[in-house]
Amino acid sequence: MRIELGPFLDEPGRQHPVELRIPSAAFSAGSEEVRVVQDVVISGRGFSQMRTLYLDLRVSTSIERPCGRCLMSVSVPIDAWDAFELPIPEEGDTIDLRPSIVAIVVSSLPSRTLCREDCRGLCPKCGADLNRVTDHRCDDAGEERRTLGEYLR
Repeated sequence: MRIELGPFLDEPGRQHPVELRIPSAAFSAGSEEVRVVQDVVISGRGFSQMRTLYLDLRVSTSIERPCGRCLMSVSVPIDAWDAFELPIPEEGDTIDLRPSIVAIVVSSLPSRTLCREDCRGLCPKCGADLNRVTDHRCDDAGEERRTLGEYLR
């Protein structure tokens, strides 16, 4: 996920378009919980000035992650925008955008993804999916519940 610096360095201060498409298979958000299922499309503008590259980018993709209650896989669209700057290295004619793009994608994820608003989740006793088994009941007969104080003695 590298961008050529030539046009930016040849005309400092002038804005240049930035258009990149990264195949979903080549993009990793750095987490096993988050899987990119659609190409990552990056578009925007940028310019350089005084050994700094200033970028204003929009990042669009779709990721798949587990529901926060029942662990079912959920597709989440991502459409995020960010403006940031990167120092231009003394040597080399490209700069790696990957860390910045991953940060944009990860920071735009909802804190908790749900498969649906009324998701009932999993049974805390046996792990049964309560969305599929609506009349589920675990047999608690004969099981004694202890309080926190009893564990601390």
